[in-house]
Amino acid sequence: MKYLLLLALLIPFASCIKEPDCEIVNPEGVNYKGCGNFIVYDLFGEDILQNAIVHVEVDINSFALTQSYKSFDLANHPEILSQITSYNKSTFNGNLCTDGLDPDLTAVNIWTATSGTVNMRIDRPISECDNTYVVDVVVKDAKFVDDNGNEILVTEQNFLHRMVNYQIP
Repeated sequence: MKYLLLLALLIPFASCIKEPDCEIVNPEGVNYKGCGNFIVYDLFGEDILQNAIVHVEVDINSFALTQSYKSFDLANHPEILSQITSYNKSTFNGNLCTDGLDPDLTAVNIWTATSGTVNMRIDRPISECDNTYVVDVVVKDAKFVDDNGNEILVTEQNFLHRMVNYQIP
């Protein structure tokens, strides 16, 4: 009788502890050097700068991206922001994303892209499980200029398989 009573009390809670029937299939090589809706970033590996991050920031709602690449001229799309930022010390993400903020990190100089092309596509569409998606972004033949008129030319910068729009609990 005790077992029946215990079973009767636990049955209503059984449905509350079920995991959602959700599976996310990411492309091979997916990485977390991205965030928001969306920002993708990477260390800028040129010898001319130390402690630098290159990034592209896009409002996904401004573009009808699909799984095919679409090309955008940076000079004609101010809603696409691409910058190279050098910092006072080494950084993983330049405080672009809220996971891993470094309060002692400050920008030393910022170069903003004034020309070039950005090719973008959705690599994995938005997941119903967690609202994340994966993007590919390629910056080509871009000219970055700082406030003093100094230029950095980038032939190609790839941001491939970047998961974005994830939430840190």
